[in-house]
Amino acid sequence: MSITEHITQHNIPLIEQLLSDPQCVIEENAKIPKRILSPYFYYRYGTEGQFEQARQRYVANLSEAQKKQYDEAVIKFQADGCGPIRLG
Repeated sequence: MSITEHITQHNIPLIEQLLSDPQCVIEENAKIPKRILSPYFYYRYGTEGQFEQARQRYVANLSEAQKKQYDEAVIKFQADGCGPIRLG
């Protein structure tokens, strides 16, 4: 399958659904364990528990150097009260 076909068949419908009803995407994603959405998605639209599960799955696949960079970035974002990223 070409990248264009994959995007057209899988990614565009998901993006359209995210724009119209992100909560529905969260509920459907819970039914499909192999489908992993980014921790950022859950940070913006999910619960703290969903975010933590997604974060743990993401971090588990990182090298030690990448984990250190990730932890530093999280601390920086949490400290920035004026940043664009907010929970919920």
